[in-house]
Amino acid sequence: MAGLKVGGGATSLISDLLGKVSSDGSQLNTELGSSATKLQSSADGNDFMSQMQAIQGQMQQDSVDKAKLDAQNSKIKGIADSAAQAGSAASQVKIQY
Repeated sequence: MAGLKVGGGATSLISDLLGKVSSDGSQLNTELGSSATKLQSSADGNDFMSQMQAIQGQMQQDSVDKAKLDAQNSKIKGIADSAAQAGSAASQVKIQY
């Protein structure tokens, strides 16, 4: 638990637990252990969500990059098609003479 970070909501949770201390302290140990597990699970969940959002962000950026490349390729293909048509027309004109 040494690396556990405690946020604002966790502070009030711990304060509530301290208010419930029984005379021998066993109730506190049980509730603190349970709360620490809940806090760790919450931290793990937040870490998971952060990682998933990072992956989703990367996927969206990849889609944007692909769209840019597709647009460039389409423009290049259009230029190449125009050049091919011009070359074909020029050779047809040459053949007619």
